[in-house]
Amino acid sequence: MVVQLWKKYSPICVIMVLCAVCPAIAVGENKIAAKIGAVLISETMVQEAVAQYVPPGGFHQMVTPAQKDKYRGEALTQLIEIELFYQGALKRRLTVAPEITERIIEDNIKRFGTRKRLVESLEKKQMTLKQLEARIEKIQVVKKFLQDLSTESIPTDRDLVGYYEGNKKRFMRPESVHLLHIMVKGDPAAPEEEWLKKREQTEGLLAEIKAGKDFGAVAYEKSEDAYRYKSGDVGFVHRGQFEFRDLEEAAFLLKEGELSSLLRSIYGFHILKALEKKPSQMLSFEESKETIRRELWQKTFDARKKALLEELKKEFPITLFDRPGDKGVAPAPLK
Repeated sequence: MVVQLWKKYSPICVIMVLCAVCPAIAVGENKIAAKIGAVLISETMVQEAVAQYVPPGGFHQMVTPAQKDKYRGEALTQLIEIELFYQGALKRRLTVAPEITERIIEDNIKRFGTRKRLVESLEKKQMTLKQLEARIEKIQVVKKFLQDLSTESIPTDRDLVGYYEGNKKRFMRPESVHLLHIMVKGDPAAPEEEWLKKREQTEGLLAEIKAGKDFGAVAYEKSEDAYRYKSGDVGFVHRGQFEFRDLEEAAFLLKEGELSSLLRSIYGFHILKALEKKPSQMLSFEESKETIRRELWQKTFDARKKALLEELKKEFPITLFDRPGDKGVAPAPLK
């Protein structure tokens, strides 16, 4: 669960430069996109974050202005949320062990070969090793904050049982049948004479099976759908999964081991065989509890996160600045 929620923020964190508490005048030519409390987010940071959504080489070729605005709004939202989470972490006095930052620095040194090469690379980006360390520490603190929020959102066993007992209709497994399938394709636009030829072809396959030839062998040799390579084995199919009601009704009328007659759809002719049938049944609590756990965790986490962001926005007001030459694009709503 922690891994899933962190995936949303990790690409932005990878490129995120340290937000320094400074007056706007000190930023020089780098325009300001947003202000969270006393912390500034530059337009450069936003554009670096936007680059995580689209491959740089294809950005101007494949992305429309509307899409660019959408990506910018999403990127800015995530940068704002990360900064708010960081402020929330500071309020909780969360810290990370220095060894974590040191290990990440050492990993970066290995990537560059030497400490000197890493420092030179940082200097080209007008960044120092100390700033990199601060950025890494900030990212790790935010990650820990989200991990704590995730842990606090895990439902108890009592919660799981209560939800199961109160929502049993949700855990009814529908009737299902294990099917084998053969298909001879037909062109919906073809004249009826062509369909008659397809029908004769399929009747020939049905006759082979009735004469004793293995259904799976006929399917592998002659069927024209994707299940051919599985000898026609579709697996268990639930009611409601069929695209065509006539096929569904025919499938569920079959007894175990029974072969269908010739069936027609807009895609062609079909032959079905039922291997095994399972009636509808209630899933046990043990079969359902992990699904319930994920759903309740997500619901609780989302609610806690939303409430926390609203609280932090009051303490650290957000100001958005329009970009030169346009109306400015607001970030996506904070959730």
